[in-house]
Amino acid sequence: MKKTTTFLATILIAVGTYAQCFQMSAIGSYNTGIFDDGAAEITAYDSTTQRLFFVNAANGSVQVLDISNPASPVLQNTISLSAYGASANSVAFNNGILAAAVEDTNKQANGKVVFFDAAGVYLNDVTVGALPDMLTFTPDGNKVVVANEGEPDDDYLVDPIGSVSLIDISAGITIGKIVCELPK
Repeated sequence: MKKTTTFLATILIAVGTYAQCFQMSAIGSYNTGIFDDGAAEITAYDSTTQRLFFVNAANGSVQVLDISNPASPVLQNTISLSAYGASANSVAFNNGILAAAVEDTNKQANGKVVFFDAAGVYLNDVTVGALPDMLTFTPDGNKVVVANEGEPDDDYLVDPIGSVSLIDISAGITIGKIVCELPK
């Protein structure tokens, strides 16, 4: 026990010393004009175009910032999601493809993963479980994993089951399809 305590104390001292040497400072910022209402939540970055994509739940969109000059981010584009559902809960970017997890206007109904290119041009959408809340590309970029929250309505009369969707995009985005939905 004494060895474990000594070891932990040594690590804590080392971390504290390192933290004193590590400093961060802001080099730029972007103001959505909306305060305290989910106007800039989840982000994804494309290093090729130097664009930052973020969920703007307040207006049901994904906004795209050009951050090629990080000291002065510029709004490049706003991708409206109203044609696909209510708003995005998550975004991920990989190899020129932006994926957005979009909840239905009825949170208890199935949502969608909507795919765009880096310029915000629609490519495809795939229906997933109720209230897709998070998504990510697999390391090889061939699949998208989606966590579907399945949130109940206020009186619990409709309580969709939470699930995980796996979308195969290995043959291309335009023919992406669900290969697994758990539980089912």
